[in-house]
Amino acid sequence: MIKIENLRPSTDYQLTIVAESRAGIGQQTGPIPFQTLDRQIPDFIIEDYKNRTCLNEDSCLITWTIESDGGAPIIRAEILYAQAKEENSLDIEGPLSNPISLDSSITEYELNGLKPDTNYIVIVKLYNDAGVAEEKIQIKTNKENIGKILYS
Repeated sequence: MIKIENLRPSTDYQLTIVAESRAGIGQQTGPIPFQTLDRQIPDFIIEDYKNRTCLNEDSCLITWTIESDGGAPIIRAEILYAQAKEENSLDIEGPLSNPISLDSSITEYELNGLKPDTNYIVIVKLYNDAGVAEEKIQIKTNKENIGKILYS
C-alpha cells in the first residue's frame, strides 16, 4: 500500500502508477481518477460493552475507538462527566466536571474519585479542523466494598 499525503479536501486528482525494479521501469498504468472527501468531524464510538460497569467503586476506565479522523488530524480530546439524573438515561443531574484535556492519540482514560454505586454520564469529545464530535455513555460504579481486609 502506498499512502499519498497532504491532499486537499474535495479535490479531483489523477494518479499514474509506474513500477520500477532492478530489471527496469515497468509499463505505466492510469491515469486513475479519484476525488478526496470533504473534511468532516471525527467518527468514533465509545465501546458500550466494555464501559457499562466499572471495575471498582471509585474509578472507571472509559475506552473508545476512532473509526475515522474525518480527513483532518484529531488535534484535541476531552472527557467530561456528571452524575446521571436516573438509571438508563443520558440526562445529567447537577454540574458537569471541568473538561479533562487528553492527548489526541489517547483512546482510553481512567476516571478517578467517583462515588460508589453511582450512575454517571461520561462525554468524550474529539476535535479536528472541521469541528467537534461528541459521544455520551452512562456508567455505574460498583457498590462500596465495606469488608476490605488489610494484610500486613
